[in-house]
Amino acid sequence: MFELSENDKKLDDLFSHLVRDVMSEAKNEKPISGLDKKLWLLPEATVHYYYNVITDEEYKQVQPLVDMLRSRIVDLINELPDTVEKNRRLSERLDKASSQFTFRPWSLVDIDRYLYLLDNEEMWRYVPENYPDPLTRDIAASLIETSNNLPDRHKVHAVEFEGKPVGQARILFEPSSSEAAEISYWLGQDYWGKGLASKYVALYTKKSFIDNPNINRLYAKVIEGSVASIRVLEKAGYRYETFEYKNVRKYGKRLSTHVFSIYRNTCV
Repeated sequence: MFELSENDKKLDDLFSHLVRDVMSEAKNEKPISGLDKKLWLLPEATVHYYYNVITDEEYKQVQPLVDMLRSRIVDLINELPDTVEKNRRLSERLDKASSQFTFRPWSLVDIDRYLYLLDNEEMWRYVPENYPDPLTRDIAASLIETSNNLPDRHKVHAVEFEGKPVGQARILFEPSSSEAAEISYWLGQDYWGKGLASKYVALYTKKSFIDNPNINRLYAKVIEGSVASIRVLEKAGYRYETFEYKNVRKYGKRLSTHVFSIYRNTCV
């Protein structure tokens, strides 16, 4: 766990003071609204103000501080009535989803299904990589083999629904941190708009925390313009965290991403 230096303890005093102010102000509102969002964004706002963070590189340097403060504040968020009700509804959806979805490694015997799902330009619109038009069997076989390599670097799972693969979920471990990891996912176009993605993302998030007890924070990056992906993450319990400017190169253009995250003690 990241430890505070002497200078950072002054940051902690400032943060504690701001939390008290936000909570006190909220008590005077009838009804209380948006308190969870204010509390969630407060760690980042405090650290950015205190250290005058401007660039993405500077943000990466103070990210452990933001994570530490946010890990503390989610306990307050969990006690809010709105959060309790939201988590109750999510838990109900997860109970149903647990019998609907199966996660397993891809296999070369899946190659025809894999091609059917992934050889689609729309599928690649909001993923970081460029569409390898066409997606050949050789490329597909290479992707499947790569997904099963380097288990210390990542774990990739085919998502089965009603007995056949419909998409993918992946957890990518950070080389610089043992407490954070990135998840990514895609769902075949035939299954869009049916509410499946948010269910299996929530289920995969829970599985990832169970399978990796050292992980405290999971995050996902959404390319600008992907409203559907943002909605998937929000329904799965993720919250907006930050914005990374022009950090993805796609088809010769620089695109920005929105970062959403969830902490172990907020996962139902």
